[in-house]
Amino acid sequence: MHKVIENRSELKEWLEYEKKRYGYVHGIAGVIFPITEKDVLMKHQIRLRKTEFYHNTGHRLMEIISKILLSRLQNQYSIHIPINTCGRGLLIMHVGPVLINWHASIGEDATFHINTSIVSNSSDGTAPSIGHHLFLGVGATVSGNIKLGNYCVVGAGAVVNKSFERDDITIAGIPSKIIKEQGCLNWGK
Repeated sequence: MHKVIENRSELKEWLEYEKKRYGYVHGIAGVIFPITEKDVLMKHQIRLRKTEFYHNTGHRLMEIISKILLSRLQNQYSIHIPINTCGRGLLIMHVGPVLINWHASIGEDATFHINTSIVSNSSDGTAPSIGHHLFLGVGATVSGNIKLGNYCVVGAGAVVNKSFERDDITIAGIPSKIIKEQGCLNWGK
């Protein structure tokens, strides 16, 4: 399980870190009145992290209000990421469908392209558990009670339905298999 936001200083630190990952330079006006795709994605990111903060620190009224605002944003832009599923450094590349199961656990510095999903394939509440530095290509799906290691690149259109617990690999195909070992560790740095 990855770390979650537990206090206001962590919330601020996470958001600053994520703004750097997005390369976000616009001020608060860009978040309040989103014009660009980055504005929309940063607005979502801020609302997601604030909702996590309110939930984790027991601010129930603010949590309810924030969940309503988050739900509106997520429904508007088809970005369905439950609270406390992704570690610090989440980066969504484009506005478009992203679906993550409530029970999934994704480490730090995950990157998602559009039309991606991390889902369960059963009703028993099991879902993928993924290490740090995941890169999920366009249209990729990770499904089931599986584990992926750190620095895992999942190719576009891949369907991952079995565990790949080794670090520093690239997987692709339907069903997925390892197509490259090593060389991914410096990705995203």
